[in-house]
Amino acid sequence: RAVSVTKNYDSYTKAVEDFHYRGKGTMKDVKKKLFLAMMNVNILEGLRFYVSFACTFAFGELKLMEGSAKIISLIARDESQHLALSLHILKNWMRGEDDPEFASIAKECEAEVYEMWKTCVNEEKAWAHHLMKDGSIIGLNERLLGSYVEFIANKRLKALGYKPIFDQPVNTN
Repeated sequence: RAVSVTKNYDSYTKAVEDFHYRGKGTMKDVKKKLFLAMMNVNILEGLRFYVSFACTFAFGELKLMEGSAKIISLIARDESQHLALSLHILKNWMRGEDDPEFASIAKECEAEVYEMWKTCVNEEKAWAHHLMKDGSIIGLNERLLGSYVEFIANKRLKALGYKPIFDQPVNTN
């Protein structure tokens, strides 16, 4: 999970260093890496952690670890704000509002964006499997968490203007 979270940040940093310090690559290369890094932020804030959030909230509803659930709810609120910010930036770029070249970059990156979302969903499902390997929580199990992660991914993709990719209704949580 750590590799898929950080690889686009590292790639962007390298592209910037190559362009500015080594005279390699183009500004379009830098922008493409920036777009993918920002998409990674959107995925991080909008989907990663959600299996853990769901489990923590389930414990809170069962009157277990209520203090942790309250603290995590504050973190979830912050993630929601970060998600809104990254969504706003990405949508502006995808429409070419800040820089017309970003609209074409977004189209070029579409297949990679879908792969990033699929990778995240698979990693979150693997995390759910790990968490539930010794049994489920009352009202929550691995299958439900997997469906929830797919639902959230579809919802986030739709918000970005992409098509849902999982067999989960976008409007039924």
